[in-house]
Amino acid sequence: MTNQLTKFCHDITLETKWMVVMTIKVKVAEAKTHLSELLTKVEAGEDVVISRGNNAVARMIKIDDRRQRLDAIRALRSERAERAGATAAEIQAWRREGQR
Repeated sequence: MTNQLTKFCHDITLETKWMVVMTIKVKVAEAKTHLSELLTKVEAGEDVVISRGNNAVARMIKIDDRRQRLDAIRALRSERAERAGATAAEIQAWRREGQR
């Protein structure tokens, strides 16, 4: 069954700076036949796009949990801490520039 499903895998999309997510594209009939296997792949972090003909009609993605959100917040805070802060003079200059 896995080999049959794997042949429908078409592309890899970069979702974030830190994580590559596989996008599996399947037709409705394949989705019906392999739903349990597709759900296992979604739980593992892959996305599934279901199409009718050549038109994508649905997307299955893993439900985001609190831990992932907290990790993303920590990563953003860490990156922000590495950057130099803006001075009051810079902020005033930006404000004046925006008023022109």
